[in-house]
Amino acid sequence: MKLIKHIIKNAFRHKLRTILTVLGLALTIMAFGIVRDILEVFNFSQDELVPGHLISRHKTSVMQFLPMSHLDKMRQVEGVKYVTYGHWLGVRYGDDPEGFFMRMAVDPDNFYKVRTDWLISDEALEAFRAQKNAALITPHLALDKGWKTGQQVTIGADFFENISLDVEVVGQMEFKSERNADLDFMIIRGDLFRQALGANVSEELEHQVGWIELIADPPEDAAEIALRVDSVFANSDMETRTETVNAYANAQIDRFRTIITILQVSSYLMIVVILLVLLNTMSMVARERISENAVLKTIGFRTRHLVLLNFGESMFVALLGGILGAFLIWPGVVLFKVVMPFLQQVEYKWITLAYVAPALMIIGILASIVPIYKAIRTTIVDGLRTLE
Repeated sequence: MKLIKHIIKNAFRHKLRTILTVLGLALTIMAFGIVRDILEVFNFSQDELVPGHLISRHKTSVMQFLPMSHLDKMRQVEGVKYVTYGHWLGVRYGDDPEGFFMRMAVDPDNFYKVRTDWLISDEALEAFRAQKNAALITPHLALDKGWKTGQQVTIGADFFENISLDVEVVGQMEFKSERNADLDFMIIRGDLFRQALGANVSEELEHQVGWIELIADPPEDAAEIALRVDSVFANSDMETRTETVNAYANAQIDRFRTIITILQVSSYLMIVVILLVLLNTMSMVARERISENAVLKTIGFRTRHLVLLNFGESMFVALLGGILGAFLIWPGVVLFKVVMPFLQQVEYKWITLAYVAPALMIIGILASIVPIYKAIRTTIVDGLRTLE
């Protein structure tokens, strides 16, 4: 108990230096935690996926469309249970750079059979299927924009700037996955969007779709069924590439692989920065206490006592910085989402603390090596020579 009191007194002997060190550690840990939470966005659980869910797109590029006739041909493939299609409209909304939200156009007749990871009430689904300009929005988007059922909204498409659609909010939809609960998301009817493409861009586009989604039955044969689907269109002008949602998602994530790598490296560099901050402080402590350690040895303190004092002080400062930094991660994530609203999926994850805790332990141990070494190696005579 006396050692603990002595450790705390030693830590705050130079209050300003200790406070600045703790703040430096806390801010770096907060930044580390935010980066790790951003990286968690690119990780998804298999439990979040719809069993047997396949995505079929143009073999050449995701930017090229597929003919609608592909849907009927895919329905004839053995093992294909449901088929639907989708179009990506974009995220921009008006001229407000922060007013964006994600939008998709879907097949009104079959999308709900495939996208069982979406929650839509029977009333909202019936209204969506009955009205051509219908739109469904997430609760978070409704709250953010203040939109209510029956309200008319004008939206556009990022890749087709001459398209403007007047849709009516007829209900709400939600995601089963909690990580998507705060997404600003809207779906409209695919036939409305295709008609707009035909009228404003090209008549051919009215009969094409962005991608096709399928449900394989049984789900465990999804990879084999995907090959069957692609074989139907082999050597045609519109060849397909069909893969599981897991493989498709990983392929999309690979487009951001450089950014992910940079974030990962940055998070590790932050650990090095934390170590350097604490190591600098403990090195100054070691220089200042050469004579003090000699005096302690003279009055009977043994090596183990000096080791505990220096190790304890290093761990105590690291712990203070770690606790404060851990508390700052959550408000840091909230602030990050305000500044970067297009990354609403970034959430505070408790697993982040699983990275912080062992890192702090290692940093505390490494930072204590210098003062411990000097305390042990310095003899009483050499230590006392430094007395003024």
